[in-house]
Amino acid sequence: MQHVEEGLVTTTSEGVRGLWESALGIVKGELNELVFNTWFRDTEPIGRVGSDVVVSVSNKWGRDWLCNRYTGQISAALSHVAGEQTGVKFVVRSAQESASLDEARHDEKAVTETPVPAPVEKAPEPVREVVVGRTHTPSPAGLNPRLTFDSFVVGGSNQLAYTCALAVAETPVFKYNPLFIYGGSGLGKTHLLQAIGHYISTYYPHQQVRYIDAQHMVDDFTDSIRSKTMDAFRRRYRENDVLLVDDIQALISKKETQEEFFRTFKILHDGHKQIVLTSDRPPYELEPLHERLISRFNNGMIADINPPELETRVAILKRKVESESGIPVPAEVLNLIAERASGNVRELEGALIRVKAYALLTPDKTITLELARDVLKGMFPERALRPISIQTIQAEVCRFFNLNMVDLVGNKRSQNIVFPRQIAMYLARELTDMSLPRIGAEFGGKDHTTVIHATAKITKLLGEQREVLNQVQSLTTAIRQKS
Repeated sequence: MQHVEEGLVTTTSEGVRGLWESALGIVKGELNELVFNTWFRDTEPIGRVGSDVVVSVSNKWGRDWLCNRYTGQISAALSHVAGEQTGVKFVVRSAQESASLDEARHDEKAVTETPVPAPVEKAPEPVREVVVGRTHTPSPAGLNPRLTFDSFVVGGSNQLAYTCALAVAETPVFKYNPLFIYGGSGLGKTHLLQAIGHYISTYYPHQQVRYIDAQHMVDDFTDSIRSKTMDAFRRRYRENDVLLVDDIQALISKKETQEEFFRTFKILHDGHKQIVLTSDRPPYELEPLHERLISRFNNGMIADINPPELETRVAILKRKVESESGIPVPAEVLNLIAERASGNVRELEGALIRVKAYALLTPDKTITLELARDVLKGMFPERALRPISIQTIQAEVCRFFNLNMVDLVGNKRSQNIVFPRQIAMYLARELTDMSLPRIGAEFGGKDHTTVIHATAKITKLLGEQREVLNQVQSLTTAIRQKS
């Protein structure tokens, strides 16, 4: 059907729909799937005014975003499909098609003729353009390339945190600022924080992103005071478009660092820069922090992450197996691990690593249900009635290797001390909810990178040396029995 209105003719709805769907096919190939689904899934072609296709969206905010970001790209796709110069106008969806067409023709504010981004109100600079079709962007220092949104398994326990993190990555500053994600250790907070960093670095390549562990910030602050380089310290944190701070609870009892962070937070927030924080507890439990900081945290979006339910645990294990090469893991074994390891993601992955490592050391190198039961029996003889303390781990390691505690947590570098220390750090990472900086602190103030190195080394040895696997198995059983 054709509509004739004040000399303006629109094509049939079937023709417009076919043109729009063909153009979307081109655009979809140029964008990340998450971006495309977020902004284009809800669009609806409703007609044509002159050379422009009129497309409705559900709200004004979505309309403005599409106008400011994608007008040029969509117009190019439409022109390619139509074989002639074709533009696009976005309108907010209304009850009647005629009202929408009237809005497209008369509301100049609803249409952006070029893809130049509009300035954010009160912001010192315009929102930067998303670069589409980008195949590689160097990640900011400190980001693990594996911790992306694509590798994150979503379930009921983390749905809110995931949705909020993705919204921030898609539209920095526009949605939730600050975003505060909290939950126990090993549940995915760092994964989401780094996923935000990767996403923004890829699709907003001109934005400066900085990821930092709060304990590292404390150390950096202390070193800057000592070396009288506070100006450089402030530039490192304040000259960013996106600041991602992990384990903010590390600022507790660090009053001077808190004051400096508050000033940095205020400068970034007032300048319309995105801030995302993680913590092992909600803001109201961070009372030792200055009330001004807690108030700022509470003014943003707060999202929690809980231990994954059984279905999500199985999905996490399947994703882990699919992402790595090696011997196959039967579905019944994955279900068994998910049933036994119900604490957090780290516990799940640790159990899977042990099962695979044990199988690699057997003659036929095959994972069976019986083998998995034997391995998991040592790891989970019974669910502990109380949390495992790092002091219990250290004491059992000292007993097992005939060491004294002073040497274990000291700085001696002889192999007969370093190796037990690395096993103790590995077990602390696997069996407790402690963060990397906290574990390092319990071993005489070691840096968190030392803990990372120790964990990686022992994980590698588990699949290569039966003796190491037996030692870890024996220690795990003894530690759990003590708890």
